[in-house]
Amino acid sequence: YGLQPLGYYNVSVVSTLKQQKDQSWLAHYEVTPGEQVIITELKIDVTGPGKDDPEIKALIEAFSIKLGEPFHHAEYEDAKSDITIKIGRIGYSKVSTHTKRVIVDPKKNSAKINIKFVSGPKYYLGAIHFHQDMLEEEFILSYLKNIKIGDPLAYDKLVELQHTLYSSGYFSLVDVKPDFDNVVNTDQVPVDITLQPGNRHKLSFGVGYDTEIEANVSARWNLRRLNRYGHYADIVTKLSPKKSDIRASYWIPAGDPRTDKYGIIMALEKEDTDSTDRSTFDLEVNYLFEIKAEKENRRRTNHWQNSIFAEYKLEDFTTGNNPSTSTQLFSMGARTQRIEMEDTPYPRKGWAMFGELRGSAYISDTDYLRLYFKSRLLLPIADNGRIIFRGELGLAETNDYDQYPSSLRFYAGGDQSVRGYRWKALGPTDKEGNVIGGRNVVTGSIEYDHQITETWVAAGFIDAGNAFNDQLDTIYYGAGVGARYISPIGLIKADLGIPLKKDD
Repeated sequence: YGLQPLGYYNVSVVSTLKQQKDQSWLAHYEVTPGEQVIITELKIDVTGPGKDDPEIKALIEAFSIKLGEPFHHAEYEDAKSDITIKIGRIGYSKVSTHTKRVIVDPKKNSAKINIKFVSGPKYYLGAIHFHQDMLEEEFILSYLKNIKIGDPLAYDKLVELQHTLYSSGYFSLVDVKPDFDNVVNTDQVPVDITLQPGNRHKLSFGVGYDTEIEANVSARWNLRRLNRYGHYADIVTKLSPKKSDIRASYWIPAGDPRTDKYGIIMALEKEDTDSTDRSTFDLEVNYLFEIKAEKENRRRTNHWQNSIFAEYKLEDFTTGNNPSTSTQLFSMGARTQRIEMEDTPYPRKGWAMFGELRGSAYISDTDYLRLYFKSRLLLPIADNGRIIFRGELGLAETNDYDQYPSSLRFYAGGDQSVRGYRWKALGPTDKEGNVIGGRNVVTGSIEYDHQITETWVAAGFIDAGNAFNDQLDTIYYGAGVGARYISPIGLIKADLGIPLKKDD
C-alpha cells in the first residue's frame, strides 16, 4: 500500500527468511512495483455563473494533469488546489468543489478523474473604507498600488494588502474584511479595513565581539510615526575601541511608499586602526527607489534597490606617519543592489550584487571619481554541498591623493576580504611600512560548504587579492576552514584563516 500514492497499484513482494550461522535471521524482500496507473479519463466541469467564463475555460485547459500521464495522488491534490485558487483570483471568491472523484481500476491500470466546481457569483472590489485616525487617508491609499476599485475580488489580493499595511510598521493590527452583507443590486463588494496604531517608539540594544573592531555595544531607536504623513526616523549607534559611529536618519515616503522615499542622513564616525586614525562627519540627502523585476518568486527580494544621493563629507585623518589632514568633499553619486536568494536559513542557490559610483569636482578639496562593485554567487553541489564565489573591485582617480580621505581609500584583509590577514592590513604603505590605503582594490574568494547534519556545515576556502595604487604587483593569498551553525535566527559562522604569503 505504501506505493499506491505514487500510482503503483500492482505491486508484488517476494519475501524470504533465512537463519544465519550466528543463529540470527535475515529477512529479504524483493519488491516489483509493476506499471504505474495511467490517467484514461479526465473531466472538469464548472456550474454556476462562471461556467461560460473564458478565463475559467482557459484555466481548465491549462490544468497541470493531462490524459495519458501517470497518476500521482500528491500531484492531483496540488493541481486541484491550484485551479481552485486561480478561479478565486479572477473574482469567484466563493468557488467550491461539488464533486471530486478518482476511480482507480488496478486490473486495467487506469485512473478516471471527475471534478465539478460550483463557481458562485463573480465579485469585484468595491469602495475601501478605512477605520483609523492616526494617518491621512490619502497617504494610506498610496499603499494600494496593486489594487483598485473594479478589480476582481480575490482573497489573496486582500491578504497581500493586509501584509503590505502591516509591514509598513505603522500599525499593530490590520483587519481586512469584505462586506458581502452590503452587496445590493451590484457585483462590487465594499471592504472594511480597521487599523490600530503600533508603538511609535522601538528601542533595541546589542552587545558583541568582533575580531576586527573588538568588543562593542550597539543601540537603535526607531521613531516609527512622526506625523500624519508617515514620516519616520531612526538613530543607530555602535561603540568599540577601534571603530565607533552614530547615525541619524529622517525618511519621507514618496511615490510608492513601499519602495520609494527621500532621506536625510547625518553620521559621525571615529576609526582607529594600526596605521590609520580618522574622524568623519557625513551629511547625505538621497532618494531611494526600486526597479521591479519581471517575475515574482519566494526570494528575500527580487528588485533592484537604487538610490541617488548628494553628500557633504568633512574628515580629519592621519595615515601612517603622515601629518594630520583635513578635507572637505561635496559629492554626487548613485548606488544599486539586488539580492536573489532562496528564502531559507541556509540558501544553496542565489546571488547578490552591489555597486556604487560617486565623484566630486571643482568645489571640493580634491576632485575624484570612485567606482566600487562587489558580488556573491551561490551554486548547489550534489545534495549537501554549495560553492560560493565572492568578488570585489574598486577603482578611483583623484588629482590630489594627499587630500583624498581615508574613508574612501581601499584596503584588503579581514573576514569580508582576504581571510588570514587582519582587518585593513593589506594595501599600499608609507616608507615605514604603515598601510595607508590605495586607489584600487581587487579581491576574490572560492568557498565550499558541506552540510554534515541538519544544523552543522563544514567549510573550506581560499581568498586572494590586495589594494594597490597603479599596478597590482603583489597578490596575497589566505586559506582556511570554518564551521557554520544553522540556527533559527540565521547562519552563525566561524572561520580560521591562515596567510599563505607573508612580508616583513
